[in-house]
Amino acid sequence: MSAWRALLAGLLVVGLGGALVLVVVRDSRPGEAIPTLVTTSSTIAPDTTVAVTVAAPPSTTDAPSSVVTSTVASVPPVVVAMQDALTAWGEFAVTGRMRDLGDGFVVGGPQRRLLRAESATILEDPLGPPPYVVTTDNIFTVSVTPTDVVLRAEIQWAREGEETQRFVWDIQMQLNEGLWRLLTVEDVAPG
Repeated sequence: MSAWRALLAGLLVVGLGGALVLVVVRDSRPGEAIPTLVTTSSTIAPDTTVAVTVAAPPSTTDAPSSVVTSTVASVPPVVVAMQDALTAWGEFAVTGRMRDLGDGFVVGGPQRRLLRAESATILEDPLGPPPYVVTTDNIFTVSVTPTDVVLRAEIQWAREGEETQRFVWDIQMQLNEGLWRLLTVEDVAPG
């Protein structure tokens, strides 16, 4: 892919801003169409498709134009709530302050009780900023009821100057007072 098309795709992605955007750039010349995927986040409406026609670069006046198409995929609220709870946990891990957990955990639930028990130890000697960056990959549903969802995900805890920690967790989310909140975490990684 030429630099001008990569730059255009990057500008389009940046311009769309914050959920998930997939950008496919295809050259319309026969035999040279190689799709390239670029991902980022966006706050525009779910399942929106945008098409932009781009003129060929000035040096190749005989080259046909290219089309850039992007699709925004919606993220289920339970997954967003899980990711928000894990982000809050990453902050709590370096401060020990229960208030850093926000409302992402079920009050009185098993995971929040475990974190409360760890709080005093962390508060004695907090790591301080930056917080852990907790990311999720390969999320899928293990079970669903009207008020509980168990999501399995690969979890990475990363912090500058430390080795990244990797887990496979079953995370039980519970619908509590109209919001999805983290109830339990179970490590299901083999070994």
